[in-house]
Amino acid sequence: MNGKKAFAPRSAKIRITGLGNYTRCGVALKLDLVANPGQLELERHAARSAAWLFVTKGCLKYSGDLVRVTQIINGGRNGIGDRRERFEKEKSVLV
Repeated sequence: MNGKKAFAPRSAKIRITGLGNYTRCGVALKLDLVANPGQLELERHAARSAAWLFVTKGCLKYSGDLVRVTQIINGGRNGIGDRRERFEKEKSVLV
């Protein structure tokens, strides 16, 4: 980690990791997530942070392709079965 402390509080719909991402996400959402990362445990902020990461990573181009989006966000296919199940559940609420 090059002498840098890991920064990855467990919160949000999509887990934001790294001090830089917390800082950028906080700026975008107008929240001080570095000082108060627990704000992402609130539904309204969790959903907004997930949307921020989705857009920032360019996932809109692949919004119908769960495998591709998973690879972009996580770098692999770990937990794809669970993700697919949660995706279908969440999608049914939105559609």
